[in-house]
Amino acid sequence: MLSAALLLTPIVAQAQTAVMPSPGALKLGVGVGGGVLAYKAAKACLDHKISCAVAIGGGAALVHKFNKDAGLPPPGDCGPEQYRRLNAEVNQACKSPPTTRCIRTNTRAALLDKADSFIACAIARSRRETTCFRGGDANHKKQIEQNNNAYRNCIEMAGQ
Repeated sequence: MLSAALLLTPIVAQAQTAVMPSPGALKLGVGVGGGVLAYKAAKACLDHKISCAVAIGGGAALVHKFNKDAGLPPPGDCGPEQYRRLNAEVNQACKSPPTTRCIRTNTRAALLDKADSFIACAIARSRRETTCFRGGDANHKKQIEQNNNAYRNCIEMAGQ
């Protein structure tokens, strides 16, 4: 399995820089405003089925899966307070309220809002699993993958 880093970092006002994987090299892309670069960069990463680290809003997280199945019991490698905080982030991003799937009758704005929710959930879950559980067990990896797939589906329907 290939692995590469996908970094989205604010550089000036709303400008962002993305390091995206390519065969034999890394390409640097720059975009301004809206999150379109984030969508395209994450989509490129997921389309290549590689492990990617993403920094959005100052926090890095895995948006694709690791190969390992750690299967550690809570709180894993984290202290109780760190685990509680990361778990609260997952609950906030994924469960309050849960995002419904994207359908063709959704407006473009609704599709992009849902995509944002799905990727935020994947990032929160990935942050918890990579920080506390060495990538997580098969079930948690599957949940991350399902959110990634839902994100990709919404973006494709929105025409990004």
